[in-house]
Amino acid sequence: VAQTVEAMVSEPEPLTPEMMLTDTAIPITSTKEMRPTSVLVLTPTPGVSPPEKPAATPLVSLPSRPPVEIPYADIQFISPGALSRVISPIDLHAFLVPGDSGRARVELFGEDGRMMYRKLFVFGSLPGVQTHMRSEIDFEIKGVAETARLVISVDDAYGRLKTVASEELILISIGDSDLNPPGDFLETIVIQEPEPKILVQGGVITVTGLVRTGSEQPLLVELVTTDGKVIGNRLAGVAPEPANAHRLFATEIPNSVQSPTWIRVTVSEWSNKLNRPVQLSSVEVLLSP
Repeated sequence: VAQTVEAMVSEPEPLTPEMMLTDTAIPITSTKEMRPTSVLVLTPTPGVSPPEKPAATPLVSLPSRPPVEIPYADIQFISPGALSRVISPIDLHAFLVPGDSGRARVELFGEDGRMMYRKLFVFGSLPGVQTHMRSEIDFEIKGVAETARLVISVDDAYGRLKTVASEELILISIGDSDLNPPGDFLETIVIQEPEPKILVQGGVITVTGLVRTGSEQPLLVELVTTDGKVIGNRLAGVAPEPANAHRLFATEIPNSVQSPTWIRVTVSEWSNKLNRPVQLSSVEVLLSP
């Protein structure tokens, strides 16, 4: 049955030449969300390389379980580090894997959830290749200081969220920036099941993996079609492991597709204050009755 379905159904339609990267800004046509304040085209910075990494991906030991390999994150904040005290403009330095159309969004939200900054970047590197980003983020606050969240997100070819990463900062209006070093660059949410591009049958999809978040709240798991429709969702409980450690999560999501359907499985940590995901990982799979 699996071979028959694979013979009948191809992968989602690839990007057209018009959707591929160019040396000029790509017009923004979506009306589903606030338009970016501006679009900036970036090309790889000469002589700049990603941070040095060990020869092998670190093995993380979970209590009463064998070591587990945690991959490096697709979005890595180099500077400022989490909880840094920063004055305007913020000198953002990051490495990331852009979305399927070579784009990435950078947003800054204040402590009350207001959007303080938003910009869409278009990268001149090949899709799927890690890229260096460096940009200044201007902001204004009324008081002496307030907390904020800096968010970087990328979409797939159909406009669905593919990856989201964020960190908290302390914005100050006077004084000098006091920057913390970056973290270990490991992925926050690791989806172990299902694996990318596999065929899933039977009306139920099992989603498991590892997560390292600062919240005890369950994760939101969603099944999103290429047209953006959510055809299934569940909350995934997180195992009570030590703080700042990768912990297990798992859930099962019923679905009732009538024909083979490509969907993106997203696992995310949400912020009630922002009403949006602040960490998200995803894989694309083929569902079949």
